[in-house]
Amino acid sequence: MELPADLDRLLGPRDVVVVEGADAQRYLHSQVSQAILDQAVGEQRWTFVLEPTGKIDALARITRTADDRFELDTDAGFGEALLARVNRFKIRVAVDTSLRSAVDATVDPAVEHDRVVAGWPRMGAEIIPARRFPLAPALLASLSATRRVAIRARSWSNAWTAGPRPPPSRCAASP
Repeated sequence: MELPADLDRLLGPRDVVVVEGADAQRYLHSQVSQAILDQAVGEQRWTFVLEPTGKIDALARITRTADDRFELDTDAGFGEALLARVNRFKIRVAVDTSLRSAVDATVDPAVEHDRVVAGWPRMGAEIIPARRFPLAPALLASLSATRRVAIRARSWSNAWTAGPRPPPSRCAASP
């Protein structure tokens, strides 16, 4: 997948969880979905931070800033949850963690619109509570017709798999 050229503008303010210490690499490797044992200093990778059941807790960009130091940045407002998840299984390891919260977590609606269109929505921001369809009508109108059909098809398939199967069609072929 190709990243947007203006990704840093689209991502906006970020919370950063710092993980450092002699066991930082080994510990983080056991906590994230991305393999980081071969990650070079200065390299960035995208990763999911998962619950033990496999459900996604957070999407983060992990940067190795030194041999024993990593930074996981995530959308502003999600840093505390990411820090809590990273600390959850920190038992008998030489690792220290800290959080640098975004200075200004204000989200510009125009930038958020651009993020969703680019396929990088802020965690949960594209979902409208109490609505079956997860995209706002104005946003849906701005998408191309092909993308609207793909999104609707995905939404409909999710609706069919979420509950019991509908009864088979009662229409019979003419004899």
